[in-house]
Amino acid sequence: MRNIVAALLALALTGCASVLCDVEAKKSDFVRLRYSQGRTATFRYLGAGGWLIRRGDDVVLTAPFFSNPSLWKPLARRNEKAIDEQLQHITADLPDVDAVVAAHAHYDHLMDLPYILPKLPVRAPMIGGKTVCNTLYSVLKEQRRDCQRELTRGNIRIRAFDSQHAPHWRFGVKLQLPWPYNEPLASVPTRAFFFREGEPLSYVIDFMENGTEEVALRVYYTDAGADPGFGIPDVQDIHVAILTVASFSFVKDQPQTIVHELGHPKHLLLGHWENFFWPARNDGCRVPFTDVKKYLEQLKGESLTLPDRRALITIEY
Repeated sequence: MRNIVAALLALALTGCASVLCDVEAKKSDFVRLRYSQGRTATFRYLGAGGWLIRRGDDVVLTAPFFSNPSLWKPLARRNEKAIDEQLQHITADLPDVDAVVAAHAHYDHLMDLPYILPKLPVRAPMIGGKTVCNTLYSVLKEQRRDCQRELTRGNIRIRAFDSQHAPHWRFGVKLQLPWPYNEPLASVPTRAFFFREGEPLSYVIDFMENGTEEVALRVYYTDAGADPGFGIPDVQDIHVAILTVASFSFVKDQPQTIVHELGHPKHLLLGHWENFFWPARNDGCRVPFTDVKKYLEQLKGESLTLPDRRALITIEY
């Protein structure tokens, strides 16, 4: 416990350093993949692990997080004013959301969802592991939503693969509770500290050709770093891989290894890189203890985008 408190303090102090604000991120981007057939999909980066992925009328939302409480406030509650301010940028998309995905259950992925889920269609299930479902059980039950690990519905197929969550600091130190919730909770935790990690997953999100089994667009998604061999799907031919930058230096040989294991996806989208302990803004400030420039250097030669919050990336595939 002493080590965790000390690491928290160090992390908070480091987070105040202006040296963190040294990243040039894209405000928007257009990417034409090699061998493009002229079809397009959009990826809007919402910050942390949040993305809104749209391919025509099919929309997948990965758990957005806007509250961004300071590290000095591990018992902070969600900030509904901040959530409303950020949701304005995707208001027109919310009625079209077909599924919500969370790959683990820490507060920076689940804490805002009890406020956001009622704004989404009832038809849109929650996709996540056991702890994600058990943490959100009371909210999902009230809204008559399913919670499941995988989904096949319409033109969307989502499959889960067991993964891992990188430490937050050296020597394997994790600053958030790593354990699962094995039973449904009577209510969702209201304080950031009480959201547990649970079972980290990665996902392959396939957008199918209308009425067929042919994959039109294949997206790989993870919201936490992992050692080699964790979270790797049994398929390749990935058009877009959404990867996590935070804490990459606390796992082995990343990010170059995961890109190789995924078969060198046609394009990489890099998320969870910005300082989500500060109010959501576009300022090029990276999360403490993460050398974004080093991450990018190790991916030289790959097609990639490092987006600002709310950046809209259009992929032609």
